[in-house]
Amino acid sequence: MTDQPAENPYSAPTSQVENVNANGEVIFCEAKKLTAGQGSRMVADAWRIYKVSPFKWTFIAFSLFAVMMLLSIIPLVGSFVGSLVYTPLFAGLLIGASEIEKGGKLKFGHLFSAIKSNPKGVFGLAVVVTFIGLINMALAFSFMGFELFMATYMGQELDPASLNIDPANMMIGGIIMFAGTALIMMLAWFATPLIALQSKGVFQAMAMSFKASLKNWLPLTVYGLIMAFWMIVAVIPVGLGLLIMIPLLTITIYTTYRKIFTE
Repeated sequence: MTDQPAENPYSAPTSQVENVNANGEVIFCEAKKLTAGQGSRMVADAWRIYKVSPFKWTFIAFSLFAVMMLLSIIPLVGSFVGSLVYTPLFAGLLIGASEIEKGGKLKFGHLFSAIKSNPKGVFGLAVVVTFIGLINMALAFSFMGFELFMATYMGQELDPASLNIDPANMMIGGIIMFAGTALIMMLAWFATPLIALQSKGVFQAMAMSFKASLKNWLPLTVYGLIMAFWMIVAVIPVGLGLLIMIPLLTITIYTTYRKIFTE
């Protein structure tokens, strides 16, 4: 039998202090790889957080939704401004979800909390994501045609018969749009909470988000299928289920981050 040295209760802690935040939560710099079944837990955890303040969550989430809808009415400029505003406000809701997990209360002011705590980070992410989105749009519509772009984003009414649409170019443009949108989601999905909750740099957070998305494509796919199912169910009763699903979708961004990047 090998003798084990007695542990000195007065010795300095051997844990890596840099991996523990001020709230005692262990934060992993590298994303964990989850099992497929944990994709369902992301939704269940979001529901647990939503149930704490359901009416507040619905009101705040729809307030953000209303702002984005109003901005979208403004042709072209509205969509651009909306993309710059959405990320900073959305990041505030993630801070709200974090507060609830700590035993705190959700407040309407959480919507602006990320802007107050880390304006450089959240607006920086918004600018980068918007820029990538514009590049993706330009590439896609270079195949789809400028006329279709004007009809889609400038609100111009055009006669479909007057559009010179090449089916092959439309397919190529559609593939570019889809692939670019998927890339943006992979870059921004976890970047938002990493910036809002861990104060990571914009490009560091985007790189971490991309790697985490690749590593966890299976549980994230399971999560996506579950959310898609419930979104379909939500629109059946005259869309009333969206009162729950829209804020729940917001919270799942936080719970997917918690599952992958924290202990």
